Amino acid sequence: MSLHRLASFTYQVPNVAETSAYYQDFGLTDNGDGSFATVDGGRQLYLEQGP
Repeated sequence: MSLHRLASFTYQVPNVAETSAYYQDFGLTDNGDGSFATVDGGRQLYLEQGP
């Protein structure tokens, strides 16, 4: 089985609020539950607290 695309990606970051602000400035929509969406792809990025 081959992988043709990624449907979503989860990042663990030490500072969720700071990283959230970066992705909002980058143009992604914050869904308020740790996920971010693009206009074309929907929810694709998830942020979690981590190292």
